[in-house]
Amino acid sequence: MSEKRFPNDHLLVSTEWLAEHLEDPELRLMEVTAPGAGYNLGHIAGAVYLNLDDVLTGRASGIERTVGPVNEVAAVLGGLGLAPAKRIVLCDEIGGSRAAQTFWLLEYLGCEQVQILEGGMERWLAEGRPTTRQKPAIQPATFVPHLREELLATGDWIAARLDSGELLLVDTRRPQEFREGHIPGAVNRPWDQSLVQLAHRQFRPAEELQADFAALGAGDGQEIVTYCNTGNRSAHTYLTLRLLGYGRVRNYDASWTEWGARTELPRVIGE
Repeated sequence: MSEKRFPNDHLLVSTEWLAEHLEDPELRLMEVTAPGAGYNLGHIAGAVYLNLDDVLTGRASGIERTVGPVNEVAAVLGGLGLAPAKRIVLCDEIGGSRAAQTFWLLEYLGCEQVQILEGGMERWLAEGRPTTRQKPAIQPATFVPHLREELLATGDWIAARLDSGELLLVDTRRPQEFREGHIPGAVNRPWDQSLVQLAHRQFRPAEELQADFAALGAGDGQEIVTYCNTGNRSAHTYLTLRLLGYGRVRNYDASWTEWGARTELPRVIGE
């Protein structure tokens, strides 16, 4: 048995593990690479494809790239054969922000067995593992969401707590974006600092990541909110915190797209 790397190690799977479990009837493998990235040219056998544009429609909030109406999202996922009780493994290009955003979305919808292929398709292909152009037969499922509201932050929810001292706000954008405008009290930590390029992109050691967040002020039991521009990069930091065992983490899916457009909300520029 391989050595455990993170408190919530089970949220990641390796290429070796996935290759051994592709025939598992309880497993649902879903690719969430960018449209045109290559699913039609070759994908892992059994993988279905989700275009995130089909679920992050913004039609519920009116804010670009936010989660669409829950019934519409559930219909899309059910049409791909997914259900909250299924074991779902996600892969994108590198095991990065697209997979992480889908991970957060599925957890928010009540799925309890969601995992990510570390290194994504880049790792699978680099290891010479087989792909296919054959799309799997899909048996639609009934996806009944059970929303976990404690995983979602909204602008109003954050604004009501800005002066409480109860939140750690982590802005996961580039430093230049942060200086151009951010939520008061937020600390800046770009999302990709969680990853290192070795044979494939993988998470840095847990002790290094723990030190990163401790330096930002993260403490046991503290509520942490991650944000970026559209909830994509911030979802990767949400995943990182989940891996490390933090129990109270929310992703602000409307992020700076909403906050920066609402003139009544405070902002800091230039720090």
